Amino acid sequence: MIGDAMIITVSVCLFIYLGLFNAIAGILKRLVPVNPEKIGHLSEKLKCSKCISFWLTLAYSIACGGPVIRCILVSFLCALAALWIDLLLAYINKKYDRLWEDL
Repeated sequence: MIGDAMIITVSVCLFIYLGLFNAIAGILKRLVPVNPEKIGHLSEKLKCSKCISFWLTLAYSIACGGPVIRCILVSFLCALAALWIDLLLAYINKKYDRLWEDL
């Protein structure tokens, strides 16, 4: 269960880093004719890797039939891991930008 949850967390971080969740939010803005404030709120939630990692790993863990307390614990750990993955990706991006400027 923890291995699957970490795969979900890394996938979520990469989706956000590559901008795929922004594309999903843009499509939702065009397809769903509701209050623009609600879509704006959803767009902000789609940018938070910690929130998405927590809720997706919680839903997956509960769907697999794990104990609720363990599912919540794994979800919190994945949200923390998402924070560190985001920091690592930001650091790598900064190093890449510096390297590109030097070339």
